[in-house]
Amino acid sequence: MECEERVAAIVQEVMQSYRLEQFSPLRPFASHVAWFLVQSTCIRFPDLCGAGSTSEVVKRCDRLLKLKDCPALEIIQLQFSIHGHMFTEQMALAKEEHELMTKREAILRSILSIQVLDRREANLEAERLQKLVIELIMETSRWMDEDFKFDLIREEEISSALDSVFPRTGFLYWINQSDIEKVSQLQELSNIIPGIRAYNRARDESCNASNDALCNFQNEAKDMKDRVEAEANCVEERIHAYRKAIELHIQTLGIHHVLMQRLRDELHYDLQLLCFLQDLQSVLTETHLRMSRLSERLQEQLQILSATIGSQTCIPNELVFPEFQKVGLLQKRASAEFRKFRSQSRVVEQIFILSNKPNFKRTPIGIAELKTSCGLSKIKVLADYCDFLPAHVYSSTSLQAEIPEPSVMSNRTMEDIVIIDGKEASYMRSTRLYLNGFCLMSIILNGGLLQLGDPKAGLVRIGDKNYTFSTNSALNQFVNSPASYLDALEKMVIAMPQLINTLGLQREPKFAQLAISKVLELVNKRPLRQEFGTQTTTHIQQEHQFDEDTLFLRSKELESKQTHSTQTCGSHFSRDSSSQVWLPRDKSTQSLFGKGTTMPLRLKYFENLRGPPDFKFNPVDILLDV
Repeated sequence: MECEERVAAIVQEVMQSYRLEQFSPLRPFASHVAWFLVQSTCIRFPDLCGAGSTSEVVKRCDRLLKLKDCPALEIIQLQFSIHGHMFTEQMALAKEEHELMTKREAILRSILSIQVLDRREANLEAERLQKLVIELIMETSRWMDEDFKFDLIREEEISSALDSVFPRTGFLYWINQSDIEKVSQLQELSNIIPGIRAYNRARDESCNASNDALCNFQNEAKDMKDRVEAEANCVEERIHAYRKAIELHIQTLGIHHVLMQRLRDELHYDLQLLCFLQDLQSVLTETHLRMSRLSERLQEQLQILSATIGSQTCIPNELVFPEFQKVGLLQKRASAEFRKFRSQSRVVEQIFILSNKPNFKRTPIGIAELKTSCGLSKIKVLADYCDFLPAHVYSSTSLQAEIPEPSVMSNRTMEDIVIIDGKEASYMRSTRLYLNGFCLMSIILNGGLLQLGDPKAGLVRIGDKNYTFSTNSALNQFVNSPASYLDALEKMVIAMPQLINTLGLQREPKFAQLAISKVLELVNKRPLRQEFGTQTTTHIQQEHQFDEDTLFLRSKELESKQTHSTQTCGSHFSRDSSSQVWLPRDKSTQSLFGKGTTMPLRLKYFENLRGPPDFKFNPVDILLDV
């Protein structure tokens, strides 16, 4: 807890320095990115984050946060933007569900509070009770249909369906039942009535079913699936182009050349985008499968109802009510899935924006002749915007990172390492790969360059972790001294913290504080103020939470505002034209207006009004200078 408080204090200083010099709109999720930078700096330089001065940490993180045209920083920004929007959409969906439950509970309390004290008012109370039940069902229908409107047609439809299930005269006897029985029957009614409406719409061929959640999902899901697939193909083409450009120049320039680092970071940005898009594709596939099953079950239930009812005009309740209730429950589940899909679609739109218009200028891949003036000027520009690697690395031309000398493993023996050949690994498709399937040796030897491993080259299992490699030679090189390469991997990842969440290393205890979900939880966690005597919250309304970024933007907007030279009709303040602020009240009068600014007040009253009839009174005139 003390560490979190110290990090929070450092983040506050970083954000304060960032706001003082940032006059343009603030970076979205800037406080989250600052928290990530401070935590990664504390891991990399633990001496700077001790009990002493933290000015060096503030300077470093402030400089990194203000970097422009830096793909490495934008990778972190991308991660927080996508996860942040997912979190925001989930909270909005939960808030909407909570508001619906609050409305339903309020209506339910009103229904349960109705009592008949006078038999002469029984009919009026029954009519009022029916209206409340219709209102409760309409709230449920509004949740199930986003295009639902409280119009007379919908109300008449629900009212007629309710009359067919529960006649109006039945409410006279229903009032005297217990609260438990009332709640149980209301729950059944809230499921049966939507089932009847769904059956009527399915039976009516002229009805437009475009408002149905299943039909809307089929249309929107197909369009979203095509867009995500097209965007994923576009990102894969960019990844292939970046890899081709790196392969062309890595032998002559070295991976630590600034252009190679730039291409590497842009490649990593697209790899992170591709991971998000692939996750969304799997989510869309699962959602489509669930909705297809719901649609099939709904069609089966409607067919059962059609076969049961047929052309009959009167049918026992016990034959159709259970089926109507099943249809209503399926409708609710489909509506809930469709709302989740809508929230996911809004996140997908953010991914498309960050994919097509990133916050950095993409490097022209076609620069092959680096000795030309255009190529040299491009390298000079790129040298001004670097990533998180140490400064001395930029001048290095070595193809290998600094790796410790191979040593005898002290903590692990050869029995702890299991080598799985390519044939056996090809059958282990469900095996979870460590580092999300990226080659460990490529990260170490090529300056953090991510390259997917090939399971055909074999796997190395150490404990519960399965490592994959791009070539057989890389696997053999790792097996010779795994402890040294694992230490080198840790140092490389600490120097490039933007790779931690891409590689899935946030599950490691050392990097747990850098997990996106953890940072979102820490930054969004705001304790409520409590009164000491009662230990209750003094600020119950959760919406009254101040956002520092919003207040800062508001203050910047107010700086450019100008007030009118004249006073308003209801104001007695005097405004100073030079400072553009309202002056405080006059100290001599402590009133809302200054002394001598208004006309004198004349008062007249009579004294000595009490006494005998012949007693004379005296008029008195008073002049008050206010």
